[in-house]
Amino acid sequence: MVGIALSGSITFISAVYGGRASDKFIVNDSGFLDTLEPDDEVMVDKGFLIEDELANIQCKLINLRF
Repeated sequence: MVGIALSGSITFISAVYGGRASDKFIVNDSGFLDTLEPDDEVMVDKGFLIEDELANIQCKLINLRF
C-alpha cells in the first residue's frame, strides 16, 4: 500500500503482503493509521472498508467511486 499526498509526494509505503491479505488488514497491520492526525482525510477506492478505523482516530474517509 502506498500513501500519496495531494501534492503528489509519497507519504507512506507498506511492507509487501502476500496471499489473501485484505485491504483492511493491511491498513491495520502496516502502521499506516499511526501516521495520521485528527482531521486528516483519506481517499480510497471502493475496496477499502476502513471507515470505522478512521473514525476512531477522528479522520475522514473519502470513498472514490470508479
